[in-house]
Amino acid sequence: NILDIMADIEAKGWLSTNLDSVDNLPSLHLNLVSGGEPIFRGNGDDASTTTFEGSVMALWLLVKPYLENKLLPRVREIMGSPTVELSEVFIRRYGEDIQPDHDTATRYGISAHFDITASTTSVIALDDVAAEGKSGL
Repeated sequence: NILDIMADIEAKGWLSTNLDSVDNLPSLHLNLVSGGEPIFRGNGDDASTTTFEGSVMALWLLVKPYLENKLLPRVREIMGSPTVELSEVFIRRYGEDIQPDHDTATRYGISAHFDITASTTSVIALDDVAAEGKSGL
């Protein structure tokens, strides 16, 4: 379950607290894919959430079918290009006092911006908590 894995990642302080280039707030994100390649590779047998690598791999294996089988074909159709590929995939956490036992941070949203190097950007909520305006994935 994505929410359980993310709660564990947050409890362990594994979300990035580097300052985001858009608003200079802690980014509170976790990369799953960078430069078109998964951050960690595996067949799922080694996706144990007891390690950072295993947790990232477990999250990627959960979202990958939706991105590759649902989102990507639709984006290719809309863009009229069969060569569109996933380049960057990350999960960002929103809310108050994220990672309280580590580098505590708060992020309610992200300023309006555009991704200069992307032909298409998609934002997908992983829960409906953000509808309350307090937090979410």
